[in-house]
Amino acid sequence: MTQDQLTEALRLVRTQEGRLQLLRSNTIYEVAQFAGQLRRSAAHRELAPQLCQTALTLHPDHEPFMNVHVASLVDVGQTRNASRVAAGYTRAGRTPYFMRTLARVLSANGLPGSAVQIYERSETGALMTADEARSLVITLRRIAGNGGGVQQRPVVGAWHFENRVELEDDEPEVAPTQVATMATPALPLPLTDRPLQSNSLQKVTVRAINSRQQIDRAASYLKNCISQYWKKVKSGETWIFVVERDGKPYEAIEVHPTTRKVLQWKGIKNCAPDEKAKSTLAKELITAGVLNANSLSR
Repeated sequence: MTQDQLTEALRLVRTQEGRLQLLRSNTIYEVAQFAGQLRRSAAHRELAPQLCQTALTLHPDHEPFMNVHVASLVDVGQTRNASRVAAGYTRAGRTPYFMRTLARVLSANGLPGSAVQIYERSETGALMTADEARSLVITLRRIAGNGGGVQQRPVVGAWHFENRVELEDDEPEVAPTQVATMATPALPLPLTDRPLQSNSLQKVTVRAINSRQQIDRAASYLKNCISQYWKKVKSGETWIFVVERDGKPYEAIEVHPTTRKVLQWKGIKNCAPDEKAKSTLAKELITAGVLNANSLSR
């Protein structure tokens, strides 16, 4: 969004009618990005949960909005409400990004050991299993209801919220610095819920990188140093998308999360991509809201 569009969006987001108008006049990823920007604004972060809730009435299974919704509730100190909402979103097949959001909820509610466990599980790159989903829903509902023998006690650590809860007497202690690494990326990563299938290029798919396993696999096909970017990807400092044909990576795209401009677009052994195919795919990524209209300009 331009500065004028952001100003108008800030005006619209304050009412339900305005939020609906905002969703009708922008792509879903532009609105998700705006919700992420609201999260980072001390003056306006309380509006982020409202925007996400409205968005999810129109797009009920859009995981990036779920992530921002839950994380923004934690941001404003509504940790039990975040648990209640997260329980409703938790199910088999959720992505590693969603699991990292749940790790933050568990940490904020005084369960650092469980938080680290689900965070480390997300690092494998695998989707959430049915058994994991059932267990997490039970835990999140117990937190939200503060029932089942839950004891309240303050927890000193990286997440400073009062009246946290502990569900298990044997919850292991974790160093504050370990828990501090669980913050979710500032902006929702596009294409985590569904890769982009090209309509113009046969058997070509664009997939977001959101795990160490994925980036290492891409590096093995591309024969370059893309794995060295994992820390930047993990922190949300940069986005990397892999272009695949028949499921095999043959190009990688680095995108700036805020400007949505292409920083790098490289093929195998860092060779230049085919310009015609690149232009075709870039247009599709712009239409999907992954890139902005001037994404290829320097």
